Amino acid sequence: MKHLSLFAVGFAAFFAATPLQSKVYYVTTNGTNDGTSWEKAMGSLDDALAKATSGDEIWIAAG
Repeated sequence: MKHLSLFAVGFAAFFAATPLQSKVYYVTTNGTNDGTSWEKAMGSLDDALAKATSGDEIWIAAG
């Protein structure tokens, strides 16, 4: 029973520490794409905010 409890705690800790489907959206002043990479950056912070969900990150280029 002790081994099963340790396994359950370890299993739960592993999945609690793993991000689930989080995304990064990229924004530049001259972007025109979907924001999935710097090469495909969005041009508007408003668009990125509208697309992002809880846990996602928005990276904004300098300038």
